[in-house]
Amino acid sequence: MQKVVDWTPEGSVHSKIHAKGIEHQHLKYDDKVVKLTIEFDETKLYGIVPLIGHEPDINFGFMVPDVKDGKPKVSYRGNYIREDDPNPKFGTYINEPTDIGCHVWSIITAATKKASKDAVVVVNLNEEIDAVNEALKYKHPSEENKALMAAAFQKYEEEVLAAKTELNAKRAAYDIKQKEEADLRAKKEAEEESAKQKELHEIRVWAAEHGSDRLKKGLEAGYSCKKLYFTERGQEDLGEDYVLDYDESINTKDRSCPSLEALEEESRINALYPKSAKIVWCPNGLDKEEYEGGCEAVEVMYLGQLYYKHTGD
Repeated sequence: MQKVVDWTPEGSVHSKIHAKGIEHQHLKYDDKVVKLTIEFDETKLYGIVPLIGHEPDINFGFMVPDVKDGKPKVSYRGNYIREDDPNPKFGTYINEPTDIGCHVWSIITAATKKASKDAVVVVNLNEEIDAVNEALKYKHPSEENKALMAAAFQKYEEEVLAAKTELNAKRAAYDIKQKEEADLRAKKEAEEESAKQKELHEIRVWAAEHGSDRLKKGLEAGYSCKKLYFTERGQEDLGEDYVLDYDESINTKDRSCPSLEALEEESRINALYPKSAKIVWCPNGLDKEEYEGGCEAVEVMYLGQLYYKHTGD
């Protein structure tokens, strides 16, 4: 039989129909709508598609199993698999079989799809209808369907087991690394605390013998007084003219031709503390208030701190 329907071709399909020189009719009041003729053997659809009068309802849609290479296709859903740890961190998606896949089929959708693909205005659906009838035998439970789903589930379970093994190994490696990093942090913190306590002990011992009353009282009251300690210690060990750069805010440049005073001071300090002193130029001086001209200075790295002594004119 034949059915003529109104069809609006999408994209360039209408243009392709013209390019082929195919004669076609338009809807009287809308030249975008084309008359499409659908040819099919209606007897092939009896018992499948309801009738309107004595003709199949071309708009009726029904579920048809997906078939590829003569076999039904299994449909899947993504299932997120995690490692076995109570507080999992890693996971992956595995396709879990759910059922035999299906799609909605109707005469009108099959006809417009074929017409769009071939850029024609007359389509014959008998081959498509035969394929639908062949696929429908997989719609209801059968031994073949059961075997297909059983094979799909077996493959799924094997993939889950492999994924679990990999994820558990990944988690084990992660836990080992986390423990190693935690141990390293703990060791570092212990070393830092030990160094802190050692430094504090050294400060207290030195302050008890050489420190000012202010330094002693501050330490007794629980204050660190580190800047004051390094200031007094530097002046005691290096000389009263040395300025502590606790915040390392003094800018320096290379000194190309040092003064005799600087050279002698550099030699004196390096004799006491080898390779600790060098002569530099301070463009802004040793004080934030000194900006004009700059000055020469001997720079000393001592006790992990920078000290400067102005030299020259």
